[in-house]
Amino acid sequence: MISPSAWFVYCHVHGHKDPNFAGMSRFRARYSVARSEITLDIHEVGEETNAAYLELFQLFLAYSALDTFEQVTKKPGRTVIQDSECARLMRGRYLEDFTKPLALSLSGKSKKRHMQNAEKFLSGESEDLRVFIYALRNLFCHGALTAARLDLTNSKKKRQLVRALSEAVLLASEIQFQKYVDSWSIQQTGNSVRRYFEDN
Repeated sequence: MISPSAWFVYCHVHGHKDPNFAGMSRFRARYSVARSEITLDIHEVGEETNAAYLELFQLFLAYSALDTFEQVTKKPGRTVIQDSECARLMRGRYLEDFTKPLALSLSGKSKKRHMQNAEKFLSGESEDLRVFIYALRNLFCHGALTAARLDLTNSKKKRQLVRALSEAVLLASEIQFQKYVDSWSIQQTGNSVRRYFEDN
């Protein structure tokens, strides 16, 4: 199983005593699936279409891991997801491609907040990609987003961008888990993870 980099440390500082251990184990399992080499073989579709759906599926899995972590820690939607190259492309070359799904996916009480977050990102006030990733994930999960709609089938570079977004999500979850483990280590041992291993 491919674990978050801090998982061994978490177990070493008595993670099994953590009231959230079962939830963190679910996070680890989903993270592992998202990090695994996955293949997809959709019946009677072309190679490019298959590759496009694979990237959307990987994004769904990555977001699922982060979502699980945030549910366990009771901090839904708090993690900032950043990647400078993704941000550059999404503000420039692929602006229209990624703002259309956003408009389609948002509704209800949270729409105003999400649109404000999108506007902050597009203006350069914020570097948080999350609102766009959230939109892609929702539309894909609910069947409203096809590979053709984003033109992923005909564009390898767009597929690479979706893959980079998945990596950004997984990196953000790694960072948040590392912070969680450090906090847990202080509770259990009185020291940060680094100090604990220096002393032991």
